[in-house]
Amino acid sequence: MTAYAADREGDEVEITPSNDVDWFVLDSELIIFQERRQRLVTLDALSSFVWQQLWGEQGKDSYPRTTIAAAAAGLASSFGYSTSDAILFVKKCIEQWSNADLIGRGSPEEVISSPGSSACNAKTVASVCSQFRPYWVSGINVYIEREHSLLAALEPVLGHLPSTLIHKTFAEVSVKRKGGKLLATDWSGHTTVLRYPEEVVAWVKLATLEAILAARPSLIAIHAAALSHGDDGVLLVGSSGSGKSTLAAYLNAHGYALIGEDVVLLNPNLGTISGLPFSFCIKEGSWTTLQRYYPCIDSMPARTRPDGKRVKYLQPCRTRRSLPSFLLKSIVFPQYDTRGTTQLEPITRVEALLAILSEALNDQHRLTRSGFRMLCQALSSGSVWRLHYCDLDAALRCLESLQTSLPESRFKPDRSSTSSPEIRYH
Repeated sequence: MTAYAADREGDEVEITPSNDVDWFVLDSELIIFQERRQRLVTLDALSSFVWQQLWGEQGKDSYPRTTIAAAAAGLASSFGYSTSDAILFVKKCIEQWSNADLIGRGSPEEVISSPGSSACNAKTVASVCSQFRPYWVSGINVYIEREHSLLAALEPVLGHLPSTLIHKTFAEVSVKRKGGKLLATDWSGHTTVLRYPEEVVAWVKLATLEAILAARPSLIAIHAAALSHGDDGVLLVGSSGSGKSTLAAYLNAHGYALIGEDVVLLNPNLGTISGLPFSFCIKEGSWTTLQRYYPCIDSMPARTRPDGKRVKYLQPCRTRRSLPSFLLKSIVFPQYDTRGTTQLEPITRVEALLAILSEALNDQHRLTRSGFRMLCQALSSGSVWRLHYCDLDAALRCLESLQTSLPESRFKPDRSSTSSPEIRYH
């Protein structure tokens, strides 16, 4: 990844992107990620052309070996500039990128390494299995004391999950009753006193996610549901209230295997998508809508969450452990609206990238370069849409249409200036 320019004495000086920088082309738009500052940078069309002339389209994995003069010649040939004007423009780009710490001249910079694993304390809190009901969730052992009110609250959420005895474990959490109190112990050994069983459900979900991210901090966790249909995967991205869980439960009842219900985990190192396959948490407004597909929902007990919302938990019909990211064929941002119509609206992959990052839950609050690259590759291999739906059957038809007729062209937004949108990563 080397470009050369002449210094004042006539010697060539090596110019390279900084070690914390990576980049990718989405919908013909160059996106630069700067890990140290946790920001995305977009360039206008001419500047993007120059960057790609110097260092290629796909980041540090593949790059040309060229010079500033050669990049200027390419700019002059492609856009009709004179050679002198093209050289001046390229030098101006080099100056601006250097001032922004996107590139460096000649001296290697410190490589920013990802934090190592910090939670591998599978310490067997519940050593007496007869006292606890074990569950295994994506590498975490969850032990719940065999007490009636605790099991009544947790079994609808975790009952479909396997036991802990046959799977690799990174850490564990546990809940037990002692002296009239509910004691919840997280992966680090910290104990929290909870008031009632319904509060335990929310604690278990959060404690499990925190344990996973502490053990494997390179993972990217986002608010999303992931499902697979055959060899194809679909990602439903959205916050609470978007209709994501209702649509995911409906798809699961129609042959889609659940990977993650509300939290999806992207593994940049393995290039896989996994998740937390808890039962679907369905709010009161969707019970009637799903009754046709889950007849048991009418007789299920309603639960009141700590936030005051009444919900029911639907255990998935089928699950899948993980999916290679290159099999992710559709990324959909659902929005349920009873008064609207059901339709797909294409969005740019850059918009989708920013929206996914806004739903991120990474424990270290940082996106790594490998994580950035995985997100970009997943976005580039599938179709990206916003789904407005008022009818689940029509929503299914829309999603099935994506598997058979992917669009040949995408939006190509016009960028007239350099911008640096901050990553909302929380």
